Amino acid sequence: MKRPVLHKGDTVMIVSPSWHKGDARTYPMENFLNAHGFEVETHPQCALKWGQVAGTVAERVTAIHEAFLDDSIQGIFCAAGGYGALQLLSQLDYELIRRNPKVFVGYSDITALLAAFYQKAGLVTYHGPMGCFMTDKENEPTTQSMWQMLLAESGTIHLRGDAIQSGEAKGVLLGGNMTVFDQLIGTEYMPMADDIILFLEDTTDEKINELDKKLLHLKHAGYLSHVRGVILGEMDKLADNAVPFGFKTKDILARYLPNIPAVMNVKCGHEETLLTFPYGAEVMLQTGEKNKLIMI
Repeated sequence: MKRPVLHKGDTVMIVSPSWHKGDARTYPMENFLNAHGFEVETHPQCALKWGQVAGTVAERVTAIHEAFLDDSIQGIFCAAGGYGALQLLSQLDYELIRRNPKVFVGYSDITALLAAFYQKAGLVTYHGPMGCFMTDKENEPTTQSMWQMLLAESGTIHLRGDAIQSGEAKGVLLGGNMTVFDQLIGTEYMPMADDIILFLEDTTDEKINELDKKLLHLKHAGYLSHVRGVILGEMDKLADNAVPFGFKTKDILARYLPNIPAVMNVKCGHEETLLTFPYGAEVMLQTGEKNKLIMI
């Protein structure tokens, strides 16, 4: 499926599949998106609260379905992550989503939806900013990357990370938040392809041994045999354990994914800057003196 894109003047909708953030999150998003040339609607579901999430499973699923079904809406932005998206996977109508492809943007907990939309509906989505980046304190590199992808202004993403292994590889760009991605292993929602460019990121609350655990789990599941190149977020910032783990990020990566193009410390996660990645798109990864993702 060709990746959906936006055009200035389009109407977009804000939904909240995970945590409840309410008006404090959606009002700044509306102002931000308006200022960048878009008409904005906020789904009433964003104001609902069910525990820590924005409405019951049925209410959040209905909001997503209505956003995809509305012909006046060209793009869907998620208000927040946190937790809750995994609860929706078994209740979503993937054929409805397949028949009504739209730009869909989010990251962190929203990894669950990006992965499932690719695997079950063939939809290319965007691992990109949510409400925390859409405020009056705009992060210019984040905003620039987002519009370059969503408006199809550029087919190249400059990664500006640290190359571990130089080279070039082609594949489908899959991955996302390491913790959420790990929870998809063994389910029908785990995104698969013969050739994968894997990217993983996580919060700095995680410990360095969690990267080892997650890659080991992917190896045992047979997933790493499909990985042709790898991009890691700012994993060097992961804290060590009380009893030192004894290995650094590059050591762990070399153990599980040796001799393939690899780059780490890329700004693709929970930091001050977030690059927007086309989730499920065919890409070429180039690592070395300059690190790039190129749309194919």
